[in-house]
Amino acid sequence: MKLSEEVVKSTLPGKKRVWRIFENGNFIKDIISLDEEVVDNARPLLEQAVKSGKIIYVSPSLEKIRQKAAENFSHLPDKYKKLDGAPVYPVEFSIKLKALRERIVEKIKREEINA
Repeated sequence: MKLSEEVVKSTLPGKKRVWRIFENGNFIKDIISLDEEVVDNARPLLEQAVKSGKIIYVSPSLEKIRQKAAENFSHLPDKYKKLDGAPVYPVEFSIKLKALRERIVEKIKREEINA
């Protein structure tokens, strides 16, 4: 885990998953969780591509990628589609991920103080 005074430059510990929350057919927010967590009423966004050093993901055709991108864009609320002045799409961290990060940061600080 990388630490920095600037939160933007810090990394998050552990293996993670990304989930998308939908409401009335629109994207509401994404949640980054620890891999073992399940986020209720959310759809996982990541697919496993490599297992035991072997590529297991079959890449879709460019046409399928285009269709998926268009479909995803159609579910994005209009306020996020503006080129200027659009709000930032909400991405949150799960409670367990935040707690793990805090525990590790505290451990690192204690070790630095004792060193």
